[in-house]
Amino acid sequence: EWAHFELGWYNGFDEKKAHIQRKRQSLDWGGNWDLWIAHAFKNYSKIKNNQFAQTISNKIINGVKKQMWQIKDDTTICNGAFWMFRPMNENHYLELKQKKQPNDKIGFIGTSSDIWVCQTGKIGWLLADLYESYKDKELLQMAKKAGNFMLRIQKKDGNLIAGRIHVKGSPVYPSNLACNSTAILLLSKLYKITGDKTYKEASIKCADYSIDHWLSGGEYRMYGGEWDVPGNISSSTASYASWGFSELFEITK
Repeated sequence: EWAHFELGWYNGFDEKKAHIQRKRQSLDWGGNWDLWIAHAFKNYSKIKNNQFAQTISNKIINGVKKQMWQIKDDTTICNGAFWMFRPMNENHYLELKQKKQPNDKIGFIGTSSDIWVCQTGKIGWLLADLYESYKDKELLQMAKKAGNFMLRIQKKDGNLIAGRIHVKGSPVYPSNLACNSTAILLLSKLYKITGDKTYKEASIKCADYSIDHWLSGGEYRMYGGEWDVPGNISSSTASYASWGFSELFEITK
């Protein structure tokens, strides 16, 4: 009821009603929240055989697809990634691309030109999971583009090059357990759907690195959270690790 009537989903995607508006960009978290609501409605419609809930889920998904969430730019390594704070239009994107990389140290202010890797992993998984239910090929293509972004930013040792990346391609903050876990999550899901072993091998390599560096006995620590602040201890990191490794377990058991 809250999603229907308070946020405007009853009549379909309504960005003005659903999101806090900023002067430059809407604080809408890359479609992440929107897709979680669509996912919840999808599950509800399946459990209760409720056609209305499925209709609302589809409306939200279609609304998200129309927005500029995913980067479509072959000139940057970030092609296929999802914005945290999306640009308002193409001109705004070009402006952000030329914007100097921020030097903030608190992981939030001044990040409008950055790609937060955690977001891409979570959104890619959501799109892939929704594809499994609705068989909308556009959702799978978006998820695969996000997965291919993860492959591009993975190093030979399995680690990712960064947890946050300026849209032009330069690292902003180091990789951490949070972003690696969402990469494992998405890559494992894509292997499950497509059978492409490239995704599986990359997921295993990322998991091996994460275990060796962040989850190994006495060295166990939750370094870096969704906010990617070096040294941050984050409960979200624990959630992402549990989620990502359980998804990997399903394709390797």
